[in-house]
This record gives sequence, structure tokens and C-alpha cells, in this order.
Amino acid sequence: MANKRHVSSDENELLKMLSNGSQEAFALIYNKYSEKLLMYVGKVIKDEVAAQDIVQDLFITVWQRRLEMEKVESLGAYLTTSARYKAFTYIRNNLYKQNFAASISAYLESYDNSLQETLQARELETLIDQEIERLPERMRAVYIMSRKEHFSHKEIAEKLNIADTTVKKQIGKVLKQFKLRLDKLYSMLL
Repeated sequence: MANKRHVSSDENELLKMLSNGSQEAFALIYNKYSEKLLMYVGKVIKDEVAAQDIVQDLFITVWQRRLEMEKVESLGAYLTTSARYKAFTYIRNNLYKQNFAASISAYLESYDNSLQETLQARELETLIDQEIERLPERMRAVYIMSRKEHFSHKEIAEKLNIADTTVKKQIGKVLKQFKLRLDKLYSMLL
């Protein structure tokens, strides 16, 4: 008469023993299938450490569901299908993580770029303010009224008692002067 504690290599007997809570049956199943499953999952996900975690998780699930295991018709097919499912779930979850990481990275890069652009705009504004201070008094007044106070050429001409054409010419000279100064600074940076 066979001892019930003796573990048979027959899958049906192993599954029956596992369903009854046999740790020996579980150990035999683990020893028989873990290496094959690890190789299979490793090929699917291309990450050895994650593959080990997935296979360990699979066997934890087998132990937790041991009462249901007697109903399994083919242990090898069941374990392979479960491993495939867990591997694909891992891939899907990592795609979401990678997409999220890429999204965060793009956001941080755009934030960094916008911060850099803000700093550059401030530097440019400081440079322009310095150039405005160097302008002759009348030219400075025309530029400030036009660009900072947003007066029309006609309004500036009326306030300063000068012709519209003089306002246009003065603004043109200021802009030309700024362009020359910026071109010079830009060429020095290169």
C-alpha cells in the first residue's frame, strides 16, 4: 500500500496532493517547472530579475489556489499559460510606466526649456533696458511711449509736438540700433 506522503511524479497525483495542502507536492512541482518557466518568461520580457519575480509570483498564486488545482487537466499547460499571462501583464504595465515616464520627461524638458526661455527673455529685456538708457532723451521718450506705453505715432507726435514722420524715423533708428547691438552681441557669443 502506497504511503500518501510519498509524492508521485504523475501530474494528477501531484495536483491531488497539492489540493490537499502537500508542501512536498508543491516542492516537486516547483522543482520540475520553475527553471523552464523562468527561461520562457525571460525570453518574453527580456529582464531576468523581473522574470524571476514573475515566476515566484506564479508559484505563490499556485499555492494560494491549491484547493482549485485538482481540477487542472494539464499542469504544464496551466503553468505556461499563467506565466504567459503574467509576462504580458508585466509588459503592458511597463508600457504604461514607460509612456508615463516619457510624458513626465517631456513635461520636465518643456518646463526646463520654458524656464530657460524665461531667463533668456529677462536677459534680453535687461539688455534692451540698458540700450534704452543709452538713447538720446527725445529718442528714448519716443520709444518708451511707443513700445512700453503703447501710444500711437499720432498720439506721440501730439504729446511731444513733433511730426508723425519724425516719430516713425526715431522708432526706426532705435530698432536699427537695437538690431545692430544684438547682432554684435550674438556674434560674440558664437
